[in-house]
Amino acid sequence: MKKDLNYFSNLPYSFKIEWSDVNACYIATVEEIPECQSNGNTPDEALYMIKDALKSHICCCLHFGDSIPEPVKVVDYKGKIHFRTTPQKHYLLDKQAKISGESINTIINTAIDRYFNATQA
Repeated sequence: MKKDLNYFSNLPYSFKIEWSDVNACYIATVEEIPECQSNGNTPDEALYMIKDALKSHICCCLHFGDSIPEPVKVVDYKGKIHFRTTPQKHYLLDKQAKISGESINTIINTAIDRYFNATQA
């Protein structure tokens, strides 16, 4: 498949929209391409503008032969993480797992879920 504007425009990029007190507007960012930003007076306007900015960014990259990051896909991951920690934390994880009757993986997954729920609130 030819990786042209049409190809990249149809990829499921992630957009983040946040209010900026400094700029008194909504700032939109393409999460996979943080340097690609735009703004708007409303979240909808910021979303419209970032999609336009993304197309312009892609066109420039294609013109100059620059690489264009593609969105990551869940299917690209197997669910295995090689995790390193201190012996003390490993001990505490194992101890808690035995007390609660859960696996260390379950405890780590619960902690990750809590982290993401707290940061997305």
